[in-house]
Amino acid sequence: MGFWLPMYLNLTLFMTLGVEAQHVHHSFRYHTSYGSHEEMRALAFSPDSRQLAVSVSNHVDLIDLQEGEIVREYRGNPFSLGYTQDGKRLYMILERDTLLLDVQSGVVVPSRYESVMSSPGINVEERNGKLLIKSLARGSSADSGEMLQPGDELLAFSEGQNGKMERITGWSLKSMTEALQGYSGTFFRLTVMPKGRFGAKNEKTLVLRRTTEIATGRTRTTTTPGQPSLPKSLARCMIGTRNWHEFRDVATGKAVAHLETIDINNVGQYALSPDQTRFAVVARKKDGQGNAVEVYDLASQERLAFIPLAPSSFFDITFAADNNRVLVGTWDTIEVCDTDKGEVVSQMTLGYQLPTKDSSSRSSGAIGHQLMNSVREELGVDSWAGGNSPLPLVSKVAVSKRNHVAVGDQNGNIRVWDLESDSLVASIPAEQEEPVWHLQFSPDGRWLAYYVGGTLHLEDVSTMSAKNEASETPPSDESRNINAQGQASVVPVN
Repeated sequence: MGFWLPMYLNLTLFMTLGVEAQHVHHSFRYHTSYGSHEEMRALAFSPDSRQLAVSVSNHVDLIDLQEGEIVREYRGNPFSLGYTQDGKRLYMILERDTLLLDVQSGVVVPSRYESVMSSPGINVEERNGKLLIKSLARGSSADSGEMLQPGDELLAFSEGQNGKMERITGWSLKSMTEALQGYSGTFFRLTVMPKGRFGAKNEKTLVLRRTTEIATGRTRTTTTPGQPSLPKSLARCMIGTRNWHEFRDVATGKAVAHLETIDINNVGQYALSPDQTRFAVVARKKDGQGNAVEVYDLASQERLAFIPLAPSSFFDITFAADNNRVLVGTWDTIEVCDTDKGEVVSQMTLGYQLPTKDSSSRSSGAIGHQLMNSVREELGVDSWAGGNSPLPLVSKVAVSKRNHVAVGDQNGNIRVWDLESDSLVASIPAEQEEPVWHLQFSPDGRWLAYYVGGTLHLEDVSTMSAKNEASETPPSDESRNINAQGQASVVPVN
């Protein structure tokens, strides 16, 4: 592996001098020789907000934010990137490999990923046609309290905290032993009959966690409930046939925690809190009845909140700066969920500003530029088209340390709002009508990175001022009419 300069990378840098302050904007174009844009798989800011790493097509670029220049290129196509806390190394997760790159020297530091397999500490034996607990490993999750005792009979098993229980009558000792083993930190349920008891009324079902490493027999205290000790920088990926969420220490590549959602599917949109202690997932409910958000404490794996959502679709999820509120971008709203309260506490609605009555050049059904208003009654809703939007408006959502909410839409427009006051902070009209595929604030809140139509933009939002929506130029020279079938047709605007 080595460093290379992408053949079809065009780099542009421009600075616009405003009246009050200097506004800086860097842009980087990523296109193939056929003119199509390259896929951007991941991006990550360094903790000091001085560098941005982007994974595009089959290479990784390291960008100096102050200079707006690519300072290093690395050949590879990782789908996940993460800086160490000191910003000196970049952890990259590829399809079949993991790499730890020294960002100053460009040297790949040896890093070997190994999935940590553990057990709950239950030793099983087969006697009298039954599977019985032979012994419990001291200090393991199974040895906690007096839930289980040697001689108890194992009756049923399920993977996860709410999986379907399967009776294990007829299972071999080997099959039972293998079922009890799995990724460290994951949960399963076990139904047992206490020794000397009989009858369904005496059965008890327990939720247990795998905490004892199989290879060494050592209990993993870093993932034991009540021990909130996790690395400060985490990388996340999905593994196994059940799509476990796996979290790795960015500094070493070692797996430190695994998680499976309880009442929603594992596959959905996810977010880590700014302090990397909480994890949120929005996905379809396992019972098929709508969507919901689940929020977990990563150290203890405790589910902190289960929040059903009324909208039937979702596109992105992120945490607010307080590490408590979770924002979910749906078809045309931003649902603000409070983890402590376990409910949606407010809603921000995106809509279209309708054309004025004296605009004879536009059809009465034409849609102008987009804006967002709170649905709080005192602000009114006169400026947005009531009811659901005929088109999906949310593509990506990001929140800065100052609780500025950036919303990228399906047509390349971006609005930045203050979460607390609902006021418009910045408006970035689209230069091309394509979805915003990546959207992220730097840790210090100064930079906003977004990727639209093959161009990566780095916008200095600290010097941007709010614009008057009433006088703002529409972000596109076209508007859309919605026909009777709900399909969009392009109509030129005079």
